[in-house]
Amino acid sequence: MFTSMRLKNFKSWADTGELRLAPVTGFFGANSSGKSSLLHAFVLMKQTAQSSDAASALNLGDKNRIVDFGNLSQVTHGNIFEQLGMEFRWETEPWLAALTRRAAKKTETSSDAIDRYHRIAFDKDLEFQFQMVGLGSDIESLSYKTGANILEYKKTSDSLVAENGSFELRFATVSEQPLNALPDDSIPDLDPPTKCYKFSNSAHHATHGSSILATLEREFEQQFVQKLHYLGPLRTRGERVYNWRQSAPFDVDVDGSNTVQALLAARDHGKPNARPSRMEGSSGEPISVEEHVAQWLKELGLASVFETRKLQGADDFYEVLLRTESKSKPISLVDVGFGVSQVLPVLVLLAYVPEGVTVLLEQPEMHLHPASQSALADILLEVATERKLQVIVESHSEHLLTRLQRRVAEGVVDDDDVALYFCEHDGHKSEITPLKLNEDGEIGNWPKNFFGDAMGEAVAMVEARAHRHK
Repeated sequence: MFTSMRLKNFKSWADTGELRLAPVTGFFGANSSGKSSLLHAFVLMKQTAQSSDAASALNLGDKNRIVDFGNLSQVTHGNIFEQLGMEFRWETEPWLAALTRRAAKKTETSSDAIDRYHRIAFDKDLEFQFQMVGLGSDIESLSYKTGANILEYKKTSDSLVAENGSFELRFATVSEQPLNALPDDSIPDLDPPTKCYKFSNSAHHATHGSSILATLEREFEQQFVQKLHYLGPLRTRGERVYNWRQSAPFDVDVDGSNTVQALLAARDHGKPNARPSRMEGSSGEPISVEEHVAQWLKELGLASVFETRKLQGADDFYEVLLRTESKSKPISLVDVGFGVSQVLPVLVLLAYVPEGVTVLLEQPEMHLHPASQSALADILLEVATERKLQVIVESHSEHLLTRLQRRVAEGVVDDDDVALYFCEHDGHKSEITPLKLNEDGEIGNWPKNFFGDAMGEAVAMVEARAHRHK
């Protein structure tokens, strides 16, 4: 799970400051306030790690990528010479700490300074950050910090474009003293890094085969590729017939185009879910992904019955059928309200992905009735507690926010397990305000006109009525 993030000079953000990330994190605010950019920073890391182009520090994408960021001048806040930086912190897997402890035992009696790179002990959290100048692919520095140890790969040249032999790899132990005042091990005259998170081949060779550099790179890729799922705000419309040839997609895809294929793959592989059925008389055993989605649709008030069915005489073709009432006639997904087809990818994604991953959702409440938006908040809390998912949401929904507040007040979820933010743009840059949510579900610093001016509208209506009658 990600525990914090910070962006510097990224799109509309000059500096977000350190943002705490909880099991359920919500970013709210007006249009063009910078909310989406907060999620897109994660996506940028994901598609950079997935890219086969090792020469580019960041993969800014194109129409075939998850997100198309344009060029560096469009990504960098201010002018192109501003220093762009990102920082992410997440909880590491227990096996990683065990692996490095074993490596430390093998080398703890050695006097070779290089062995210090073997002996980095992983703490519960790992922090990664990089800085670059928005010209070309000039990485200034990248670093990994865990516990009291920091491994930094930093440019030593003052030139704008880094040349070979202008970087150093540095190991230090963090204490109360400034890092640059501490004794450390440093390997100079190394090549520039490849991508924003990877060390150069010369760095790997200089550490005499230490596995720590490769371990850090793999941990980054594991966190941003394998354990990060993103669903955008523009989801595909429902179809009358779906083609599926027994493939098992990674998730529902950025636009939800693999939603039904994921459902069918989960059924075909017998994949259960964490939550037992809530139906009366159930066995208490974990239910399937499809059953889970069906129950959620019922809780949202969108469908009483939901099922995927193979077309007769067509092995690879399926249809999605729903009943708005238990005894009503089954109808195609295409023939129900548009909101159902838009929320279905959200529900399937939350039920389909493995436990313990992070899910990014842009406007999951799109085209839903206010009552359904409130119920959707309960689903987000459910997957965070029962499926151990981390859900990071960008939303405009007052109803979703209010339900989260209510559940905190009721003690359904602890206030520390929810992080809420308000984003706004002052005409020059985006600003973010952490909403102070207490154990009673109250927000102590409610921003002015957060969801419009309801009181002002009511007063204006009374004045208009009085004026008309006069």
